[in-house]
Amino acid sequence: LIQDPMPREPMAYYADKVGAFNNARTRFHQEIPVGWCSWYQFYEKVTAIDLVKNLEEVSRLSDKIHLSLFQIDDGYQQAWGDWDKLKKGFSLHMTKLVDSVHARGFRPGIWIAPLSADKDSDLVKTNPGWVLREASGKPSNSAHCGKWFFGLDAT
Repeated sequence: LIQDPMPREPMAYYADKVGAFNNARTRFHQEIPVGWCSWYQFYEKVTAIDLVKNLEEVSRLSDKIHLSLFQIDDGYQQAWGDWDKLKKGFSLHMTKLVDSVHARGFRPGIWIAPLSADKDSDLVKTNPGWVLREASGKPSNSAHCGKWFFGLDAT
């Protein structure tokens, strides 16, 4: 039983208590990042040039819009599951991009879907046992964005 008076958002209060009990970082104890994300402008068609131009623009406007995060979303990688391999033609090494993000005073962010992989990804080819399967043996869909991606077993 929770003995403290119930707040207006009981589930947020409960999550905070569970997080504190488990020594987890909770949303009430850290600043929520506000930033720019490549997805809503470029989707999976983002290029290194797009990222550099937008980093420059966000930096130029930093006195008017107060952002702390610069996030690269889906589209930089070779395939879902191959998060450490850049797609062909992505001309900027991530280390250089991260250094540029830091130099402009932003926190770099990168999007991944760690429990999903494309059927043609190197990850699936080299680790087929990681793919979740239905009782029939058919791979399970992780149900992301209306496309078919294998769900990965996290156990």
